[in-house]
Amino acid sequence: MARTYKPREFTVFFSNVPYTTSAGYLRKTFSKVGDVEYIELFTNSGGRSIGAGIATFASSESAKRAVSEMDGEEVDGRPIAVKENERETQPKGQGKGNPAARVFFNGVPYTTTEGFLRTKFEGHGKIVDFDFWRRPDGSSQGMGTCCYSEPSEADAAIAALSGAEVTVEASWCRRTTNLKCQPGKQKRMQEKIAKA
Repeated sequence: MARTYKPREFTVFFSNVPYTTSAGYLRKTFSKVGDVEYIELFTNSGGRSIGAGIATFASSESAKRAVSEMDGEEVDGRPIAVKENERETQPKGQGKGNPAARVFFNGVPYTTTEGFLRTKFEGHGKIVDFDFWRRPDGSSQGMGTCCYSEPSEADAAIAALSGAEVTVEASWCRRTTNLKCQPGKQKRMQEKIAKA
């Protein structure tokens, strides 16, 4: 089924799904609470599931039911985490700047500040837009997007920061127009700073 873009109230974010669980199985599982229009299963550079994604429902009521009834439910032997999708869903490339110059990052420790993280990205080019995703209470989601003025700057950031340790955890950078992660070398951020 072709994907239709709906307001975030029609969607939920899910995680902690086994990597072997298919989008079809998740569609069937989520259909217990309402009509599922689309399942977006996030993948790594090899095309394998990372155990997280977005489920889009035909109604906002179904999305609310998914959060209240399915969070913690066992899926393929693991308790699935289901929560409100706190980001607007829209066709890729509809945000600020050139979509080919936009980088998605995640895996950033929740204690990392936006200013600290932005300085890491500024070392690779001119930033047009930096979106550090936050929950309604203002706390970090550990992910976001950074849009550069040129695609080559996004390439440089992906090469330098993907897999780099910001503090103690590895972060991932990838293009928002390509759902596959760009794997990087596991290097300490201090090495990156020394090279800058």
